[in-house]
Amino acid sequence: MGNKTELFKILDRCKAELKGYPHYPWRTPKVRELKGYCTRLICCGYFHPQARLLHAFLEGEEVRAFQRSVFNERAHEGEVLGRLVREYLADRERDLDDEA
Repeated sequence: MGNKTELFKILDRCKAELKGYPHYPWRTPKVRELKGYCTRLICCGYFHPQARLLHAFLEGEEVRAFQRSVFNERAHEGEVLGRLVREYLADRERDLDDEA
């Protein structure tokens, strides 16, 4: 009986943790099919064909806040960083046009 009780405790702990997720991780879209590897966008977006390595200089709490916000948005960090870079480039382009 002890094993069953222990399993139910583990199950309850897992259910409680999943309540904090905005969605079930195994239901997020895959970026491609790759046998033997996770390719879900939420956690393994680095498998996306357009993924590129970028570096950001942030404090630890800023990184954690960014990760929480992106997760709650149901996105991958790369999606948000890509959007920020595109916005930056568009603003830069407008600035250059205004100077001309």
